[in-house]
Order: sequence, then structure tokens, then C-alpha cells
Amino acid sequence: IQTHYGMTLPEIKDVSGTIPTFDLDNAYAFLGKGLVRNMGGLLKDLFSGKLIWVKRRLSTLRDKTKDPYNTYNYILNQIEGQEGIFFLPLGRRGPFDKNVKWKNSHFKALVKRISEKHELGLHPSYNSNYLTTILETEVKRFKKLNKKSAQRSRQHYLKLSLPDTYQNLLRLGIKHDYTMGYASLPGYRAGIARSYLWYDLSQESTTELRIHPFMYMDGTFNDYMKVSVDKAIELMSDLKSKTNEVNGEFVFIWHNDSLRDSDNWEGWRQLFEASI
Repeated sequence: IQTHYGMTLPEIKDVSGTIPTFDLDNAYAFLGKGLVRNMGGLLKDLFSGKLIWVKRRLSTLRDKTKDPYNTYNYILNQIEGQEGIFFLPLGRRGPFDKNVKWKNSHFKALVKRISEKHELGLHPSYNSNYLTTILETEVKRFKKLNKKSAQRSRQHYLKLSLPDTYQNLLRLGIKHDYTMGYASLPGYRAGIARSYLWYDLSQESTTELRIHPFMYMDGTFNDYMKVSVDKAIELMSDLKSKTNEVNGEFVFIWHNDSLRDSDNWEGWRQLFEASI
């Protein structure tokens, strides 16, 4: 493609359709978190009066019930025949990173199961935005875990610091990023419903990093806008219709724990199913 300024750009692949994506920020509520973390969580729930979570924790750890965040059977059944993308958190535990250790046997088995039919991406940790050495470590862990190099990513908490974030991803071989979007509102943050190659203004050049904007996140409607499930479905349907009109990518984000169909997420599976 020859531009007005004489530069030659790579041909843009026309990709469209529905693309469900999942951030596994907290793959399990209790499994794989060890004695110390579970004891600390148990005491915290006791002192805060969350007795239902005390019961759930004990029941899960005694193998009497499934971990409440283990919604993977439901997810995989719902997206059967479609290509989903699951973003894995592989950083160290911290104030903003509550994930299971990446070497944990439960987590490794989950990753293997998902990778048999769906794509995996990296979910860079909160601090990886500030220290490239942390991002480098997580990219290496991804390869050890998945036996493949990381090609896709989405930043934890949707953190973007341009141009640094994108430049760091490119430097480490990542070619697709799914961070572009609003947490608090649905819609087209980039003003477009299709993926596009990122143009690095600091270098005045088109890069190989393809940006895939997402249209909404589960928490957008429930946590931020605080609308009903029916209203959320109405807003989503309008957005999806507009995206389909231009053969765009309808990318949306869910978390495994948001699909547990209990507590403040009871009934929200309806939105997920309507989106698919």
C-alpha cells in the first residue's frame, strides 16, 4: 500500500468476526495458593464476616466442591467451535497481581487444556510497565510454559504508556496487542472496529505490532456503569451490530471469576452468551 508520503505499508489482513478473550487474573480462588495464602485469606474472611467464602474455601480445599473461579468447563463449552484467546498472568505476586504461581500444577494443567483448542497470550504484570526486565522474565516464562513464543498480549489493568509499552512488546517479539479500549465505557477507543498496525510517532514509522481494539469488558457494565443485565445486553447488541456492519472485529473481555454466576455476578452469563 503506497501512502501519500511515499511510504510503503504492509497489506492489512481483513479480519472480522466475534473474538471472545479472557484475562485469567485470578485463575483460582483457592487452588494452588498454598497454606500461608489460604490461611491468611481464611482469617481475613472470618474477621470481615464473609462466612460464605470461609465455607467455600474449606469445601474446595477438602475436594468437596469445585473452586468457585473454576468456570473453565462452562467457558470452553460456550465457545466450542470458535477461537478464543486466553491471557496468562505470569508475574510475581504483588498488590495488583494476585495470580497463582506460574509453575503450579493446577495452573499448568489448565494452560495445557486450553492450548489444545485456543490461543494463549501474555498478560503482563502491573510492574512490567515500569521495568522491562520484568517483562522479559514473563516472556521467557510464557515460552517455558507453552513451548511457544508469546505473540499476543494484553496489559494488566489495561496500562499503556506510549510509546514505551508498545516498543517494549515489539522488542520482545510480540506482534498483537489487545489492550486498546475503555474500562469504564463500551465503544471504540481507537475510533475503529478493525485491527491496525501501530504507527510509532517517535520513530515516524509503521511497526509490525497489530493493535486489536476491544469493544467492552465484563466490568464495564457491572462495576463501572452499574446497569442491569438486560440494559447491558441492549448496549452490547447495538455495538455488535455496528461492528458487524463494517465487518469489524468484535473483541470483548471476560474474566473467569466473573462467569461464576454467583454473588455480584449472578445472572451475568446472559450477557456473555448473547455476546457469543
